[in-house]
Amino acid sequence: MKKGFTLAEVLITLGIIGVVAALTLPSLIQNYQKQVWVNQLKKTISVLENGFKKAMADDGVDKLQDTELWQSANNCGGSVSNANCNEFFNNFQKYFKVTYSPTQTYRQFTGLNNNNVAMSCTTDINLPSGATFGFYLSISKTVGSGGIGPHGVLTVIAIDVNGDKKPNKVGRDLFFIGVTEKGQLIPHGTEAANRLQCESVTTSAQMEACMASMTSYSWDNGWASCTEEGNGFYCMARIMAKGWKMDY
Repeated sequence: MKKGFTLAEVLITLGIIGVVAALTLPSLIQNYQKQVWVNQLKKTISVLENGFKKAMADDGVDKLQDTELWQSANNCGGSVSNANCNEFFNNFQKYFKVTYSPTQTYRQFTGLNNNNVAMSCTTDINLPSGATFGFYLSISKTVGSGGIGPHGVLTVIAIDVNGDKKPNKVGRDLFFIGVTEKGQLIPHGTEAANRLQCESVTTSAQMEACMASMTSYSWDNGWASCTEEGNGFYCMARIMAKGWKMDY
């Protein structure tokens, strides 16, 4: 006697497999997409930091604002479309493999959880990876306000990890990061960013008290937090704290 499955049994099994796939596939796709965004973010940060460090090494200086690259900015604002920035962006290509989109219009973004954030920023510098970025704040020669979060940076860069593709959400494919005078990129919402601000406005004796007062700048606290209540401006800090994982 030969044993086998009946047609009904096969159809029931296939039906169960289909239901399981329908339930799990969207989650798998979403997790994969999140990891793609994170990998692009990590890669872009590495490219930027390496370029800034090379500029300092070439000029033999230990501060980014003392490099020929940074001095050529002349407080032009950081927009590719600004003719006063031509010298800076010509020098920029000595250290970064980039192309420019000077006619690119402002891209509209929403908050992490569709929060009531109506904002726009220019990401008019293109990397070979497909990521784009732009200077969210003017290119300053002295440390100052970081705009979205702690102070103590020369400028803030907006990174769109997937260019003009959706979802165009802060904390998903759009991130903000401060550029320090040492050429480091530090995201707001981290202890490092808080320490940077405290160092720039206090003496060493006041450091502990200053750090204790910075709780509103943590990634899980306040309007800019990376939570259901926040707008996502501090999401890069959360990603780094979780071992470069987007767990939200």
